[in-house]
Amino acid sequence: METAEISRLINQCEAMEYGPSRTRLAQQIKALADENSAPWNRIASCYDLACSYVMSDDSAKALPICAEYFQLLEAYPSKSPHNPVFTLYLAELSANIPLDLPQISKEQCKALLDQFETYSKRYQQATQSFHRAEFLYYRTMGEMENASHSLERFRREGLDQGRDCESCRQGTVACALLDLSRRAEAIEVARPLLTGNLKCRHGVEPRRIVTALLYDALERGLGEAAAEYAARLSHMSFQDRGDLHSLSALLLY
Repeated sequence: METAEISRLINQCEAMEYGPSRTRLAQQIKALADENSAPWNRIASCYDLACSYVMSDDSAKALPICAEYFQLLEAYPSKSPHNPVFTLYLAELSANIPLDLPQISKEQCKALLDQFETYSKRYQQATQSFHRAEFLYYRTMGEMENASHSLERFRREGLDQGRDCESCRQGTVACALLDLSRRAEAIEVARPLLTGNLKCRHGVEPRRIVTALLYDALERGLGEAAAEYAARLSHMSFQDRGDLHSLSALLLY
């Protein structure tokens, strides 16, 4: 198939909503690109398929596709995307996804985290996102002192361009403090989100932090606080698959 036709299919795929149809098309495009296409189309097809898997809640399948993406990127550096945001996004996914997969060893997880750091330094971007991934790695490994240091590095960095808003950043810090059993600090950091003084342009907060506070209150046996957060959560809208986490917390209470 002609390279131009594959490029057309890639554009068609990127215009579709995430779901089974888009995933099937992304799989077909990658197969065609692997058979006969320019390196850039092969790189782009890996990106689209990895994103399709992640957005379809099939993240484990994205890992080998991400690995192929980075192999192609290093083999054909002149064909890499002009905008490094694509590479940094997959590097972050590659670092985070294995943390929920018990079959992935600690050493493999650390290697993927190191890969994210390499690309972050290469492009001099996504430093804050790297420290967030670093925190998640140490938290998952039970290395809470190292996790605390990672959180402090995250807080010192400015916002990554084109990524989280200030509300997302505050919510991330508050959730991390809860993970570190620093509840009073978490509530203080979350206060502007809970009062509505700090608005989230991505629609992530305050639902995420209210959910985290509800779980934390339930784990601590704080019935009155849990009731307060459950009541707040019950008045929030649930719009997509990602909201099921919040809904499950409410049902638990």
